[in-house]
Order: sequence, then C-alpha cells, then structure tokens
Amino acid sequence: RLMPRATLVAADLRHVLAVADQLRQSDRDELAAAHGMDLSDMEIRRALLCAAAAAGPCLAAVDAGVPLAVLGCAPVSLVGGVAAPWLLATPGADRYGRDLLVAGRALVEQWGRDWARLENRADARNTRTLRWLHRIGFTLEDPQPWGALGMPFVRFHRCA
Repeated sequence: RLMPRATLVAADLRHVLAVADQLRQSDRDELAAAHGMDLSDMEIRRALLCAAAAAGPCLAAVDAGVPLAVLGCAPVSLVGGVAAPWLLATPGADRYGRDLLVAGRALVEQWGRDWARLENRADARNTRTLRWLHRIGFTLEDPQPWGALGMPFVRFHRCA
C-alpha cells in the first residue's frame, strides 16, 4: 500500500474507547476549554460516549480496522432543524487528510439534506481543524469567548 486509506464505518463501543484512549492533544484542549472538564482518561471516555449517544448514528474513520476518529451530527433543535456536527480524533488521523476531506464533504452534503442548519464551535487554537471545516463547506465566524473557560472559539455553520 502506497498511501494510507481511511474509510467510514458504523462506530461501536470499541471504536469510541480506542479513540478516547488516544485522543489527540488539540481535541483534549478543546474539550477542556469548552466543558472545563478534568481530562482523566475516564472523563475523556465519558465525554466521547455522551457525544456518540447524542449523535444518533455515530461513525468511525478506520484504516485496516484501526480507529482514527469518531464523528457524528447531534440534534440541537428538532423544531428549528438544527444539528451539531462533531469529530474527535487520534494523532494518527492527521495522516489521512485527503480521505477525511472527501468523507467530510460527503457527510456535510448528507447532513445538510437532513437538517436546515448545521452549526457548532471549534477551538480557535486548532487551526488545522478550522482549515478542514472551511474546506468541507462550513462558514467560519470570528472567534468569540465561549465555553467553561471563556477561551476563543470559532462558530461554524452551513445552511441548507
């Protein structure tokens, strides 16, 4: 194999826990800033499990069965048709930029058919994620203080 290839599969508990155990530092920092949480391994696992449960269908990006990321789109307002896309990854996911770009664009299109508005926030320090979000079709707003620690976060959105 010349290039690593990531594919999306339905996530199960094994995927979620594997990503939780190896969560990349930028995602740990974002979770801490957003939720003010103690980032012990158990807390990270709990946060991932809660996000996965709230998202309805949860997906995992894998290469040869090795989990790289878990992602989903959690309902925010059923009346308003708003959902929050999310992704948490391992450091290994960074080697799969092209695959995650292609998959991200397809998912944004799919979720955009299911929801009137997709929106969430990302840590302003995480420039790699912000570039990816822009490239898969989201509009990025200016950073604003947000979350438990009042750190700068970038709101991103896409309307159907």
